[in-house]
Amino acid sequence: MKKILVIEDEAPLRNNLAMMLRVEGYQVLSAENGQVGLDVARAEQPDLILSDVMMPVLDGHGVLRALREKPETASIPFVFLTALADRSDFRTGMNLGADDYLVKPFSRNEVLETVQARLHRQESLTQVYQEQVREAEEKAQYYLYHDPVTGLPNLMSLRENFAEVLENALGMGVGVAVVAIRPDRLDAILANLPAEEAAGLFRSLAERLGQASGEGMLTRPRYDQLLALIPSATPDATAARVLESAAQPLHVGSREIYLSCSIGVACYPEDGTDIDTLARHASLAADESILLGGNCWRRFCADKHLPRTGRIELETALLRALERDEFVLYYQPQVSLKEGRVVGMEALIRWQSPERGFVSPGEFIPAAEESGLIAPLGEWVLRSACRQAQAWRAQGYTDLRMGVNLSGRQFTHSDITALLADALAESGLPPEWLELEVTESVLMRDLDQGNAILTRLREMGVKVSLDDFGTGYSSLSYLKKLPLDTLKIDQSFVRNVHTSKQATAMVSAIARMGRDLNLHLIAEGVESPEELAILRQEDCDEIQGFYFSKPLPAPAFLELLRSGKRLG
Repeated sequence: MKKILVIEDEAPLRNNLAMMLRVEGYQVLSAENGQVGLDVARAEQPDLILSDVMMPVLDGHGVLRALREKPETASIPFVFLTALADRSDFRTGMNLGADDYLVKPFSRNEVLETVQARLHRQESLTQVYQEQVREAEEKAQYYLYHDPVTGLPNLMSLRENFAEVLENALGMGVGVAVVAIRPDRLDAILANLPAEEAAGLFRSLAERLGQASGEGMLTRPRYDQLLALIPSATPDATAARVLESAAQPLHVGSREIYLSCSIGVACYPEDGTDIDTLARHASLAADESILLGGNCWRRFCADKHLPRTGRIELETALLRALERDEFVLYYQPQVSLKEGRVVGMEALIRWQSPERGFVSPGEFIPAAEESGLIAPLGEWVLRSACRQAQAWRAQGYTDLRMGVNLSGRQFTHSDITALLADALAESGLPPEWLELEVTESVLMRDLDQGNAILTRLREMGVKVSLDDFGTGYSSLSYLKKLPLDTLKIDQSFVRNVHTSKQATAMVSAIARMGRDLNLHLIAEGVESPEELAILRQEDCDEIQGFYFSKPLPAPAFLELLRSGKRLG
């Protein structure tokens, strides 16, 4: 029901108007002077006001002037009732914002026609306004999540869709490569293009790279960069494909433009577990590509790309995290190729920061090494892993080997044997079910010292594994000198083993050395059946990697054991 306010100081006329309008189905409010009418209008927000001009206390012009000054009453249709027929009086009212005039005496039909016309016009205006508001809201919503030039999703959209892209990728058994793409010499190119062709350049590049992204998501988080989320088991090959695609000529209007790009790659979960960290790290890697002259790609490296100021803040946060017990262990299954079942696991530290979210080990481990915090961090990992291994033994899983990485500082600058004895005694874990992993680079700092430490560890009954083998010296002569149980083939060779002759030859050579020395062989980073097939041919003993399972928190790892999952 429409609400109409009648402001009239003559009571008979006011009452007659009210009765006439009520008969037509309107709700009528009445006021005997301008000040009362103004108060009622502000309080009730009527759909239409009929007001006399000449009134005591406050005249009609004063009422209209006051209403038009306030946003909440400025658009209420206002019709003057007047006995004056002077044009100057009409002009005064219209200048103040009056919508119409009714000259006394007026007929019933004149009143109703004027009321209906004003209300209908107001409804039309309201509908137009609401449509404009709706369109503005839709446009604002669109540009909140999209780049206005290319129509691509922006960083806000990227944040909201990252979990879905990640879930789809993990469902396919692959990781996610975040690829930052910077057109080289962009400012110089844009300076020589009209505005529309400059926009068309990015649209054409986006269309080209969208095809290279395949099942992924292409975004434009800032004016000089595109960012692609690409499900990929081979991020290096993905980066090379994107680089090659970007190098093809672009057709913009009548022009053919050759555009090279500098590309940076960051990978989930090695380089970050949230999209902001991954995007930042990919951009840092792209910066390095630019410094190298462009038209190339680089992988993110925490040691190389994290600024010193950020490292100081990170070290402070790490210290607080140790005090607050913010770390957790994940476990990646190690699977026997002969038996097809889980025979061990590697303990991997993860940081669940309340402020930063999940922080990548690739980000905080180098900072911990540099600051010296790696020693207490490593001690926490060793003790926690031993306790967890013994807990699973108590549940009936008595033949699972627990692998724990030793940092360089732990290995050479602390009494590792005393710490190990204490951790084993505290947990009750038999030493033969613990395998300590040491990298090739750590051992080669001082081969004689490393040999002595490994000998003491072996004498305590634990197994010793040489991690990341193949990335350093990879010499049979020094391998013969070391008391080792296991050789782990680095994932950089496994990742390319079915596409790279060099990687295939390297894996074959490592496997041959391992067999000659009667060492157990574990291949890391296995992500495809093709890689698995070659590792079987090379008589590898075990594999670990996303092909069988990503690293899992303890409850999920226990569920995996209970499921009896086997390698096909």
